[in-house]
Amino acid sequence: MASGLTRGAGASLGLADMRSASSAGFALLLCYLAVLLLRPQEFVPALVEAPLVPGLLGSTIIVWAIAQEKLWTAPQHGFMAGFSLALPGSLLAIGWGGGAWRVWLDFLPTLFLYLIIATAVDSPGRWRAVCAVMAACAGVIAVHGIFQASAEDGLGWTGASLNRGRITYLGRLNDPNDLAMALLIMLPLALHLAWWWSAWWARAAAWTVAALMLWAVWLSQSRGAMLALLSMLLLWTWRWRGPVWALGVIVPAGLVSLNLAPGRLAELSAEEASAAGRVEAWYAGLDMLRAHPIWGIGKGLFIDHHEMTAHNSLVLAVAEIGLVGAFFWIGLIVASIAVLRRASDRGSWVNADGGDTGTGDSESRDPVEPGTPEGISPVLQVRSMAEALTYSHVALVVCAFFLSRTYVDILFLPLALSAAVHAQACAHPTGITPVLARDLIWTVVWVELSAVAALAVLVRVLLP
Repeated sequence: MASGLTRGAGASLGLADMRSASSAGFALLLCYLAVLLLRPQEFVPALVEAPLVPGLLGSTIIVWAIAQEKLWTAPQHGFMAGFSLALPGSLLAIGWGGGAWRVWLDFLPTLFLYLIIATAVDSPGRWRAVCAVMAACAGVIAVHGIFQASAEDGLGWTGASLNRGRITYLGRLNDPNDLAMALLIMLPLALHLAWWWSAWWARAAAWTVAALMLWAVWLSQSRGAMLALLSMLLLWTWRWRGPVWALGVIVPAGLVSLNLAPGRLAELSAEEASAAGRVEAWYAGLDMLRAHPIWGIGKGLFIDHHEMTAHNSLVLAVAEIGLVGAFFWIGLIVASIAVLRRASDRGSWVNADGGDTGTGDSESRDPVEPGTPEGISPVLQVRSMAEALTYSHVALVVCAFFLSRTYVDILFLPLALSAAVHAQACAHPTGITPVLARDLIWTVVWVELSAVAALAVLVRVLLP
């Protein structure tokens, strides 16, 4: 394990200086996350001309590179490296070197955001701090949407306006579907805090934020988001109430509520114009895959071959970056799900004697992380974090099926947090055996080929 620990250029610093610099770097990360989500530089006049985003990111990268101790144990890192190279590689394969360089530069901020979160969030306290910032930002965005929907002119305080009666925000969240996806990814994190925090006012704040997020998802009128929410509720009910409740109560109730919903939420048929356009885009994407199976047509060139985007993240991946690039993208998700399953499975945690941990014995209670409720072991904390992230990944996968969001930074936040959970679990004395990327290769290949085949069958069935 020690071989995976990297001190980098900060090896000559004193231990106290390293810890202080690491804390400062983590504070910069939290500030960068808040700015990335809330985007004040787009609506606060004093910040419009300020290089807020690149300044914060650059400062965070420098401190992280020098002072942060890094454990490279998560299998996601290998897939992320391959994915980041596949993006420019898809353009190099068609001979467009200038485009490849621009694509690489455009993806660098997302790559560094992933790496910093995956390695700097090295304790349950830091993990909850990231969740708190994300939940607080989600609450602000939700309130913005609620006021936007109630305003006579449909404008929020940022200047963002309603999109055909659907709430929006700024940047990538200007699309109601993206907005709903981001809120659903962060919803389980807010609920985790509501369960974890001991102070009544903190728990009440977390529950309030979660309720506001659900309200905003409803106002987004995103059908994919509603299906994602139903999937999250289905998984929770299955795990805690069993399959009878899940399949016998939740599914019928969810489908009935969707059919009774007003407006576009009730329009889920394949004949509806928007749905038909998606199926045609899927067909076009699979046709691009057949013509360019290895490297794809090139990152960002889908709309050069079809009149609209893919409306499916997997279709966009296989069409633009081919089977090679899609392998790494799918591998990121598969690896994240694998590490979350292992971290949340109590049978994977063993103490020095080979027994189970997290049962309330003395081994599971020692040591207790400072600042956490007395008697709660790091093992139980990591397991609860993994369980919360599992639901975020359900939202990610379901929403990604209806959106072309293969490369956006919001998608990589839960993936990075899952890598951080895995690193914490493996570093603990009673930790789990690391999940290795090489052990997942054939699983990823099977998932990729099965998903493409299933999409081809679905398109054949739905295409008029």
